[in-house]
Amino acid sequence: MSLREHRERFGEARIDRFALMGFDFRNNTTNLYSEMVRPGYFAQEDVASMIRDMGSHPADDEEVGRCREAINVYYTFDWNSPRARRLCFAVPSREGNFPSHVHPLAARFAAEAPVLTERRQLIFNPTFGAHGKYLKLEADYTGDAASRVFGYWNR
Repeated sequence: MSLREHRERFGEARIDRFALMGFDFRNNTTNLYSEMVRPGYFAQEDVASMIRDMGSHPADDEEVGRCREAINVYYTFDWNSPRARRLCFAVPSREGNFPSHVHPLAARFAAEAPVLTERRQLIFNPTFGAHGKYLKLEADYTGDAASRVFGYWNR
């Protein structure tokens, strides 16, 4: 139901293809992941508008700028509501440019998350919804997944 309500919004944000769908039958939600895009693909106003559309707390310029560096965005849609539940921006961060200053746990994660490679390749995921915003943090433990993501455009 909410997915149909967002078709126009996808076009406005230049999200014209999706690469993956995930279904959560327990919570009656669907995640819809955009195809990979280059960092900076989304315009400042498009990102700000996507966040506003979620009914989330307004993002400041730094947050919007960081979200512009996303290589993928995904929405979580509720099967029983016309509104999307969440919007997430997947922002790759190479060692040294992870936004550790946003929260003490983010700094600790950036410094201590276990990885099996010499280079720390991390993903910072600002997530927005009507009930607020939060961060999801990911580490590429093997070094393989992030390498494929960072090299996606060199194929």
